[in-house]
Amino acid sequence: MTVARHAQVWLVLPAAEIAPLFHFPRSLYAIVVNSLVLQAKQAWGCAVRPIAFHGKSRTVFDLTDGQVIAIRRPLIALSNQAPIVVLNASFIQERSHEPERLVELAGAHELSLCLTPTGEFHAFAFVPARRKARTNRVIELLGLLAGSDPGPLRRQEGDNVVVAAGRSPQRSPAMADVNDVSTIRRYDSSRYLDAALLEVATRPESLAPLQSADQLQEALGALRLRSRVPWIFNELLCEVDHRLAAVRPMSVPPEIHVSLTGSCNVECRFCSYEHALAKTGRVTVEQIERLEFVPWIRTIRLHSGNGESTSNPHLPQIIQSLTKLHPHLELNFSTNGLLLDRPGLIDALVGGVSWINVSLNAATREGWAKVHGVDRFERVCANLQKLRENKRAKRRLNPTVMGSMVLTRHSCFDLPMMPALCRQLGVDYLTAIPFFSFRYYRGDRFGPDDAYHVIGDAYDSLYWRTVEQAEAHGVSVELPAPYSAKDAAFGLELRKFHDFACMEAEGGWRLARLLSCFDGFQEGSEKACPALWRVAHIATTSRSHVATDETHFLYPCLGPLGAIDFSQTLPFRFQGGPEFAQLWHGSIFRNLREAQRRPGKSVVCDTCRGCDSRDPKTHLALERDLDAFRASMNSGLYH
Repeated sequence: MTVARHAQVWLVLPAAEIAPLFHFPRSLYAIVVNSLVLQAKQAWGCAVRPIAFHGKSRTVFDLTDGQVIAIRRPLIALSNQAPIVVLNASFIQERSHEPERLVELAGAHELSLCLTPTGEFHAFAFVPARRKARTNRVIELLGLLAGSDPGPLRRQEGDNVVVAAGRSPQRSPAMADVNDVSTIRRYDSSRYLDAALLEVATRPESLAPLQSADQLQEALGALRLRSRVPWIFNELLCEVDHRLAAVRPMSVPPEIHVSLTGSCNVECRFCSYEHALAKTGRVTVEQIERLEFVPWIRTIRLHSGNGESTSNPHLPQIIQSLTKLHPHLELNFSTNGLLLDRPGLIDALVGGVSWINVSLNAATREGWAKVHGVDRFERVCANLQKLRENKRAKRRLNPTVMGSMVLTRHSCFDLPMMPALCRQLGVDYLTAIPFFSFRYYRGDRFGPDDAYHVIGDAYDSLYWRTVEQAEAHGVSVELPAPYSAKDAAFGLELRKFHDFACMEAEGGWRLARLLSCFDGFQEGSEKACPALWRVAHIATTSRSHVATDETHFLYPCLGPLGAIDFSQTLPFRFQGGPEFAQLWHGSIFRNLREAQRRPGKSVVCDTCRGCDSRDPKTHLALERDLDAFRASMNSGLYH
């Protein structure tokens, strides 16, 4: 998408003083501005003029050279007919918004606005020569884009408003025929991002020159401590920690997965869970409220490892508490869907949880029963229909409903039928997850010979038929690549994503793009396994764990190390205070992080980095490496 050649594009940002960027060389402010300009140029192929709005004096000036464009008087040097598109940072971060549409409407109406379905103001366009009488309105809009909430903009304007959802859950096909829907405000929404940018523009630590990544780390850490939106600076700090492979990161992992219970209501044939070994304890609201790091993180997944979150009767209250105390949080979890009809649960989910993933696993009642060992497929379908009806009645987009399928050599033949089922049930996004049976073997469960990998290139025709059906039904799909195009990184097979539902905003950790113009990282520094910085996993113990008196423990990743018993070395007790930091900075995590830049220190990490740990062909090598890792733990090397 390119903007019309005759149009100008401005990026507007807040400013602490009327001064060009070269007054703040190599500062965090300059890095962020230049990174946003670069993103816009890459997205739309046009030159972008960074301008700033000085709120106190209501002055608009060019950030490149300091030239004043407007100061309590009509815009100067803008007498031509060329339309001007003015964007804020959120418009650029979304990438999929369409500035060309704004140009078209500005030509017809003199002024056009871009709002999201939640009413956030992201951009406007105008024709300067035709708006001399309403210059104050343009300056007002510039001020709003530079960091204010727009309020009733949609009511004030008419046909010149572009309601742009971009590629996001706001485009949900399951809700396409419902008008005036509302959605949860994202942790990086315009309101939050504008607040962060205002702090970047006005805090001394953001305007000082940065000569190294360590100084960038210190600046972001100082901003986080004083910020109204600390989770944004924590995520930027996490990006720096990861790129430095920091052994003791300053950041808290932006995403936390926490198990609410170790018990489940089904023994699936692809899962290691066993009723006989499960504990029945359940996390309470009080325990969740003791997690002192929550203000600094952006996502909590109310699920980790084995266990069915909806079997915890406290789940509705936990959701309500977190959304009330921390409205910026993205909440999500995975479920088998059987208990979604528990009293009060759907009401708590709708408008409270960003998304849920329902483990569907088969396209038919018979196939589902073979995988799960019970005949309850119709109940799952009925519960999803109830959830969809509740969302529609309340005109709420959330939770987005995703579906998943554990891919075995048996279930993969159901794959082309899954998009039709998903559309019927209001599921907008389907993920196929390769079956993984590493280090658990039972006669009544699937084993290595049941992995989908064994069918070889016969998978390719299933893949393309599934893609065709997904496009026909408007369902986004994430699938293992065709056999001839397979690749892996950090223990996981790379999957192909086809966004036919237009659901996925581009670039998963997109806040990191705000630092893309920083040149102080070493080449190749992004090759460290991101799981050791970005995500923390808190699982429930079972009766098979060594520390049977503990209820929870941290584990480092979802790869091969998930097979190691960390219950004794990394127990988690919901004590609050320094408990999490002591574990996160403890010897096990420190050694694993150091191993990311020292080949040979952790052979399991070395092997995992370039393989698909779900492929049975890798299991023999991983078994050997895990034995070595366990021996190192027992010898005290990781203490």
